[in-house]
Amino acid sequence: MEHFRIGDMSFLWNNDGLSLQPDPYTEGFRAPLENADPDAERYTTAFFPLDRLRSASPLQQNALYELYDTAWGRFLIYHWGTCRFAYGYRPEDLKTGGTLPVWFHPYMKDGFPLRRDWFFSTAGMHSKLLRHGAAVLHAAWVDWNGMAILFAAPSQTGKSTQAELWRRYAGAEVINGDRVLLRKKNGIWCAWGYPCCGSSKICINRTRPVRAVVLLEQGAENRVSPVPSAEKIRTLMAGTEVYVWDNEEIETALRLVKDLTEAVPVVRLTCRPDAGAVTVLKHELEEMQ
Repeated sequence: MEHFRIGDMSFLWNNDGLSLQPDPYTEGFRAPLENADPDAERYTTAFFPLDRLRSASPLQQNALYELYDTAWGRFLIYHWGTCRFAYGYRPEDLKTGGTLPVWFHPYMKDGFPLRRDWFFSTAGMHSKLLRHGAAVLHAAWVDWNGMAILFAAPSQTGKSTQAELWRRYAGAEVINGDRVLLRKKNGIWCAWGYPCCGSSKICINRTRPVRAVVLLEQGAENRVSPVPSAEKIRTLMAGTEVYVWDNEEIETALRLVKDLTEAVPVVRLTCRPDAGAVTVLKHELEEMQ
């Protein structure tokens, strides 16, 4: 059994029969087993040839997963390496709390190393977190003077670049280059470390109150501008992890995002990848105080 603390919540992985391969990103989230919460969320291992669950055609499909309706219920089945039907689970089971059985193909017992961070990013972690009032947002974030600044944008728009500029020119520390866990603590929205970081390879377990959320777009000049309320919600929802077929999950995420945008400044930064972008945004944040 392994214990991880994510967003100040306990997650237990029963690795009986299959161990997740260690990686440098999740190590900082490991915690002593004896410190696990009594109501910890649990994952447990089961083995089944998942290709037997397939129906004639999947309900949802992409390069990473396939969603099937089967005689055993609806299953979300993931691919890993050369094993197309590597592991899966029933999304409905994520809503019940307690233990989630994760069904692995028997081939996974032999030589198909599954990294912890990849597993956490695909094993319904965001669904479990949503039930606890926490949302996973695709954003880079930095710790600046004890506060979190979040940079949200589509891929390849410059999230990691702006975070690095703040490290270089404002003395901030990059906490995660790709994802942030957002959850209230004592009524204040906080950014939390998350054990997945995309290609940024920057992943620190830390929490800080959110100072601002910055929506990035590339431009010929550096400037900060206000964002209409509906656009704030729409943009942040587009970067929030949800199962797109689950209306209840979408409604939960929408409620959290709306609350966040009402409590925390959300601005647009049109920018170049230079020190001027830091200067302009820093001035704006100081003016907000």
